[in-house]
Amino acid sequence: MDNACSVSIIVPIYNVEKYLYESLQSLKKQTFPVFEVIMIDDGSTDESSEIAIKIAEEDFRFKYIRRNNSGLSASRNVGLKYAKGKYILFMDSDDTLEIDAIDNLYHMAEKEQLELIVFGGVKDFYDVSENIVVNSEICGNTMDYKCKSGKELYNILRKNDSYFTGVPFQFVKKSVIVENQLSFYEGILHEDHLYTFQLIHSVKKCAAISNQYYHYRMRYGSITKGKRFLERTVGFACTFNEMVKWSEKKEGLIKEKEVKKHIDEIWRQTIKYIVFMSKDEMKNVNLKEFIYMTQNIYNRFNIKHYWNIYFPFMRLLHYVYVLRENRWRQKHLK
Repeated sequence: MDNACSVSIIVPIYNVEKYLYESLQSLKKQTFPVFEVIMIDDGSTDESSEIAIKIAEEDFRFKYIRRNNSGLSASRNVGLKYAKGKYILFMDSDDTLEIDAIDNLYHMAEKEQLELIVFGGVKDFYDVSENIVVNSEICGNTMDYKCKSGKELYNILRKNDSYFTGVPFQFVKKSVIVENQLSFYEGILHEDHLYTFQLIHSVKKCAAISNQYYHYRMRYGSITKGKRFLERTVGFACTFNEMVKWSEKKEGLIKEKEVKKHIDEIWRQTIKYIVFMSKDEMKNVNLKEFIYMTQNIYNRFNIKHYWNIYFPFMRLLHYVYVLRENRWRQKHLK
């Protein structure tokens, strides 16, 4: 394998001109020199394209690809097709990486023959100007553990409340992705949940480390911010369906206690966002499909939160809350 491609870093880009230069510079300054950065421009309409192209012209390790806007998952999948590295790392285009991250992750993976390393990071909360960090908190993995299988690591992380689905916190051997035909479900939010679940159950020797290599920028207007209740519901509903189907194909996996608990949590996320939808959003929800999912799929998991009780009750509470809030506004904000 070409040494220049020991590690492929895939960076989807979409309208992040304020942050992109800093993000790419954190990669350019890596102490590990033999890597490639695949920048997938998902149809940006700001100056992001110019910034990425300029860096690609200055540094041969950076490769620029532009495509029509199709979303984060589609961009990551395109990046995987172009990736030549032995290992894969995803990074969001407004975040940064510690300068020794790739060096340490690569050498650890090679020395221990690991197919997956999950690591930690820091959420940096910026002020209104988005230039000053006003607060930080630890995120990602927070424990250190080596395992002989992804199943073992999955159970340990889940039971220790350290299971984190953020894809940029994963250093993975590309052959695992190729051999297991893994990809990102396109067209939905929360795509990391399904991909991470499938990935961790596909690897053999793996490890979790608490090193805080990744800096996750918490900013206004990012893809994971805002209400977007309908899109969130659809995302979790698709994740639920795909997790069930994929687990049933893996011998004994669907019967695992922690897996059943996990699937139950995904369903509750689906219901949670339905509860807070507006009337206009509710018009776009296929209730018959959700009822079918409840009766024919969800009942397999010893359900505690039944559709006929949980959903209408929470909707009622929500409408009571909205009614009281509107009355308060009319009284005090005249």
